Amino acid sequence: MFFDTDIQAKPQQIIERYSARWSIEVTNRETKQLLGAAGPQCRREQAVMRTPLFAYWSYSFVVLWFVRQFTTTKKLVADPAPWYRKRRNYTFSDMLAAARRSHFARAISSEARDINELTKIITPRYTLDFKQTKIAKL
Repeated sequence: MFFDTDIQAKPQQIIERYSARWSIEVTNRETKQLLGAAGPQCRREQAVMRTPLFAYWSYSFVVLWFVRQFTTTKKLVADPAPWYRKRRNYTFSDMLAAARRSHFARAISSEARDINELTKIITPRYTLDFKQTKIAKL
């Protein structure tokens, strides 16, 4: 059942309006749920204005990245379920997952190194008392 505020609109017009707006609604939903635009925790007025804009920019960036890298990113998209084998379109979730796989693959090394060659990434936190620091092994 569809509703419209235009009393004079015919059923076909109402459905056309919904279908014309559908992709916008999907974009809003995915930006809110997948990119965190629904509940930003910000206090300053500038942050309140900028956070949703940044989320929509991020959405656009992921889609454009996926389109430009389509031949290589197709390999990064997870295999679809058996009933979904013939699909031709990718969802934003697929694009975002491909972007994450692409960028995390660079950060995770497949080669095992000698433990003596590894460097400590986390900088130690020191307290005022050096003895307490040694006991806590920070």
